[in-house]
Amino acid sequence: MIPRITHRLWRLLVVAAAAMPSWSWSCSPPPRQSQPDDATRFRQMLECCEHQADSQQMRLMAQQLSEELDRCRPTRETARIYSELGNSIQYNGDLVQAHDILLRAVELCRRSSEPCYDIETDCYYSLATDYLNAGDVDRMREIIGRMRRSSILSGSDHSKHDYHAVTSAYYTLLVDREDDPDRHICLRDSMISHAVSAAQYTDRFIADGDKGILNPVWDYYNLAVMYDLHFDPPRRDSIRYWLDRADQAKNVLSDPTIIAESDISIGDMRAWQLMYEGRYDEAERKMQQVIAILDTMERVHANTLIAERSEAYDFLFELSRRRGDAEKTFDYGRQLIDYNKHRYDIERAAVLNDLQERYDTRQRQQRIEELKRESRLHRQLNTVLIVLAAILLTAVVLLRYLFRLRRANIEQRMYETALTAEMSARELAQIKQRLSDSVSRTTIENVRALVDSSRIDAARRNEYIERIDRIDAAGVDDICATAVAAITSMDRKYMICFMAGIATADIASLFNIEPETVYIVRHRLKKKFQKGVILPF
Repeated sequence: MIPRITHRLWRLLVVAAAAMPSWSWSCSPPPRQSQPDDATRFRQMLECCEHQADSQQMRLMAQQLSEELDRCRPTRETARIYSELGNSIQYNGDLVQAHDILLRAVELCRRSSEPCYDIETDCYYSLATDYLNAGDVDRMREIIGRMRRSSILSGSDHSKHDYHAVTSAYYTLLVDREDDPDRHICLRDSMISHAVSAAQYTDRFIADGDKGILNPVWDYYNLAVMYDLHFDPPRRDSIRYWLDRADQAKNVLSDPTIIAESDISIGDMRAWQLMYEGRYDEAERKMQQVIAILDTMERVHANTLIAERSEAYDFLFELSRRRGDAEKTFDYGRQLIDYNKHRYDIERAAVLNDLQERYDTRQRQQRIEELKRESRLHRQLNTVLIVLAAILLTAVVLLRYLFRLRRANIEQRMYETALTAEMSARELAQIKQRLSDSVSRTTIENVRALVDSSRIDAARRNEYIERIDRIDAAGVDDICATAVAAITSMDRKYMICFMAGIATADIASLFNIEPETVYIVRHRLKKKFQKGVILPF
């Protein structure tokens, strides 16, 4: 009996957490501001995720929605979305993903600038249901400490109710493991105290017409279970009282499925109580009513109440055995064995399907990761190619610029060289001209000095000097330039004497030669010029 009731107590908390009511929410790379259409878009995504029959597809859709939410600015609405998504995934059975999302919701509650303590308490409540199923006392103790703080800070009656409900379940774990009688009583009293506090909040919710509670039946039903399991002998009056309260609480329910689940749990426990009191006929009728409800439920939701039907057959088997009805005992025993076998097949198939789904999901995730890695590699390769192309283009532009600069420099140097060469040619011509002018002028001056110092008659000497002064040095250079043979300095002196019209005898006396030699010199000098050239001597 103890495993049966304990299993049902834990299951009630799981169902209560997984089917929490929906909230309207909205939210708005790095985090971005909320947009007006985000609420509608995220609500549609959540509804698609909740109504997805394929659990594998549901996980992928939940992952996509989670990634969308990660890009939103942390707000109260974002945290609420995460909380609702975590509850949906938890109800679907993927506890790892559900816990990851619920813990992220808690983190968003703490980072949000708006108070989110009630949402944080909801997340802790959902996490506590799984820790309770696993019998993890340490994590339950940690969750209770956090729930106590968040429920006080939120000031919400719903948060305080959830805190007392989870704390009561925590003490249930401790009571089941405690061997010391005195400590067992102390823990049991704490368990009952917190359960009663949760029930009192439920009374307040019902009186106020609060529609935010899922199923008030469980708080009263859990108290009946506690008085049945943890008191020896069981407190029959208390069990009956809390079961009656649970029956009354059904009046506020509207969901036919939740009402049927409540009738199954309450009817099952009433049947066991009637059997313990020896009222076998009433107990059998009550359990047959429970089985009828199970039949109705399974036509709508197949394979959802497997454990409850197995417990019902177990009860009928035990009831027939106590009544001493061997035929019914054998019949119910055979039905129990057949159904347990069927239950095993269903559960095994469910496990295999879950394993296959997890394997397929893992394969898809691996493929997605591979595609992401390939995408990252392609992006990196494209980035490298773009950088290399930019470097190459820059190098080409730089080389072209350097080439044009070098060509401009060469052209500039060529221009400067040509300019320099031209200037050098001009300067050389000028130098030559100056040198030529200076030679002819010097020769004229030498001849003048020679005439001036000679013993020629004074009248003739003065006349010769005047003629010499009228001779143009440039004209002498022009005449020398037409020569076909080299003109010596002596040739220039004789040429100046001839051009000045100095008499042959006077020339001979100037140079201390014979007059005949003067004729020879004149003849030789004329031969240095081309024929036909008119000479001024």
